Amino acid sequence: VATIELKINYLSPVKQQDIIATGRILFNDNRKAVGITEIFTKKGSGKLKLIAIGLGTFKIKPKKNKK
Repeated sequence: VATIELKINYLSPVKQQDIIATGRILFNDNRKAVGITEIFTKKGSGKLKLIAIGLGTFKIKPKKNKK
């Protein structure tokens, strides 16, 4: 896999807190894939606060057949 593009939007600073990250694939075929991730911290009330978003596009190299 090779990175074609990677973009990260930092929305808020973090001060030595645990973070929670979720990610999913938005598009995937035999040649490329696009994925998104969201990074959160927990507020004192237990609510999640979005602190960053990442979006990446990746080239998928085909597997070589072993003979």
